[in-house]
Amino acid sequence: MLISQGTAWSRAMLKAVSYTIVSMRQASLMNTRPSSLATGTTIKSYLDEQQFNYKEGHTSFILDCPICNASTKQEVGVPQYCLHVNKTTGSVACHPCKMSGDWSEFNTWVQNRVNSKSQISRPPVNHELLQSFKAAEEFWSKTLPWKMSLATVMNRAMQLFGFNRITSETLQKFDVHTVVGKFSSQSGQVDQHCLAYPFSNDKNVVRVKVDSILVEPQKRAYFEPRQGLHGLFGWNLIKDTDTQVVLTASEFDAMAVHQATQIPALALPNGCQSLPLELLPQLEQFEKIILWLGSDPQSKQSTTHFAKKLNMQRCYAVTFQDNVNVKSAIHALNQGYNLTKIIQSAKLIAHNKIMTFQELRDDVYSELMNAEQVAGIKWQRFPSLSKTLKGHRPGELTVITGPAGSGKTTLVSELSLDLCQQGVTTLWGSFEVKNVRLVKMMMSQMSGIKLEKSLSHYSYWADQFEQLPLYFMNFYGSVNIDTVIEVMTHAAYIHDIQHVVIDNLQFMLGSVANMDDKFFLQNKAISEFRTFSFLKNVHVSIVIHPRKEENHVELQMASISGSAKASQEADNILILQKLPKQPKYLQVAKNRFDGDLGRTVLEFDKNSSTFSGHFTKRTNVQCNKQDEIVAPEPEESFVIASAASTIKDDNLIGSSKPGSTADMTKQPSKVFKKAKPFWKSQSHTTFKRDLFKAKK
Repeated sequence: MLISQGTAWSRAMLKAVSYTIVSMRQASLMNTRPSSLATGTTIKSYLDEQQFNYKEGHTSFILDCPICNASTKQEVGVPQYCLHVNKTTGSVACHPCKMSGDWSEFNTWVQNRVNSKSQISRPPVNHELLQSFKAAEEFWSKTLPWKMSLATVMNRAMQLFGFNRITSETLQKFDVHTVVGKFSSQSGQVDQHCLAYPFSNDKNVVRVKVDSILVEPQKRAYFEPRQGLHGLFGWNLIKDTDTQVVLTASEFDAMAVHQATQIPALALPNGCQSLPLELLPQLEQFEKIILWLGSDPQSKQSTTHFAKKLNMQRCYAVTFQDNVNVKSAIHALNQGYNLTKIIQSAKLIAHNKIMTFQELRDDVYSELMNAEQVAGIKWQRFPSLSKTLKGHRPGELTVITGPAGSGKTTLVSELSLDLCQQGVTTLWGSFEVKNVRLVKMMMSQMSGIKLEKSLSHYSYWADQFEQLPLYFMNFYGSVNIDTVIEVMTHAAYIHDIQHVVIDNLQFMLGSVANMDDKFFLQNKAISEFRTFSFLKNVHVSIVIHPRKEENHVELQMASISGSAKASQEADNILILQKLPKQPKYLQVAKNRFDGDLGRTVLEFDKNSSTFSGHFTKRTNVQCNKQDEIVAPEPEESFVIASAASTIKDDNLIGSSKPGSTADMTKQPSKVFKKAKPFWKSQSHTTFKRDLFKAKK
């Protein structure tokens, strides 16, 4: 039978594919695979065969819900069209009776109803759902309405978020509150003044977004309860008769649009990062949806992706002419633009196969104006790699290779973690290393410590890791390529995946006796991954073993195992080089974006399982088990700094006195003989004392 909604509605609705995708935020794993997945054609044929009363919506078939029909119908024969069946996944959900499930469960429930011919009974009460509702209600009751908030908090929020032109009336209409939020740190919980935004579903507040009003580098936001239903900000102002709405990426953008135009406006819970599938039934009533997510390349990519989910025939995008730099709706309001004209000029998102330059003109100008963002997301831990590759871009195929045992999985794990921490939604397919071992390594790379030796810190880092937009395929060993592509396709639709990692291709394909069959399977897999990355605009990274080479020989593109298909189709080729008596380095052997090639020297840290040297570069002090400050070893840069600091104040530039600044270029040996190492100097003693105070 159908199950009632769980703690995370998305988990209940998306079980059609969760049998192969594991989320760190999801509690259960499904190891069995249903016999088949639903399609729009099969769903419609089945509903006709079972003689259901239904209407075809933009994203779902809307059925006469038997449970709502039996319990709430006022007039005999009046259908209750509230049971939504998603056209793509077949997932089922009904808001009024709190019922949801996947396509296979719906089939089972229908069959049981036909066989029993008995009255439809309501699903059992889900206590997790009730607890989630109760937690949201209790937290919301602790918040203060905007007009009752402290003046200092209100002024600080206006200064930080830049919404001076948003009136107090608008803030009250959208029910913005303030609250003291609790943020976790390694030393415990920290209280901070925050703004509280209600996210509603069917007029009920299902989650509250808590946004700190600290300075920008420390600003963090989270949802309360942490796990729960997704809703929309501004839904309390939506009427049943509304047929047009503006979707924005932030709460202040929604308020700016509504204040300036009086058009209904909603903010998505995850901004441009994702459009949760459970929100689609909520948006079914609108005949026209205007997407105003931003003007940067990533926002435009999200606009196109979300439009495909929402049905492109009803979606419009806000665009601007050349030389008009408007970042967002709140920015347009602050700059005095006419938001009504901007929204009226929104263009239908076309999907024709043939385009003219007139249709491409704005996009070309946008890429020229935002050249840095078009180059992709930079790796923060690998600046040298970012300098060569320019960034991580959607819709590309990257091949990573390297000798056996060189650390390919470890390196790819850190590269993907770097991007994931910057908000890139990632799907990991680890066919060689089990997910538990992979996650343990990624947590060490994130924390910089061996957690098995610091179990007291596990809870804190587990909470931090849980917030990452990271998912794992529940596969291990040989798997059919069609099954993997099927899972990737559904993950791209449901979770808005931006990066897929396949580690590695040989393990996924398994062992094949015939060499010709092996090449055929590998060529097919590469072709499928290339097509997927292009059609879904998702970056795919594949680890491929090289052919057997001599240990002292540097690997080349021709060293990639299999045929030339991989090197031809790949946009980027990264080779992890491991040569005797030399440090490991990552070689960019192919870069289709701009052709730059180069090397990135790697520094492996066994304590954190990282290649970037991220934790050794970040600080030059370490803490021992008793949290005492341990002085670093003397470095050349410290000695040079000490040499400069020993020059007396009366040594002016141009002086010929020994030890002066001018004399340093002529007699460097004498200067350095006089200089004390930094770790023996008085400056270092002061440095240790100040650092100890800061830590304490």
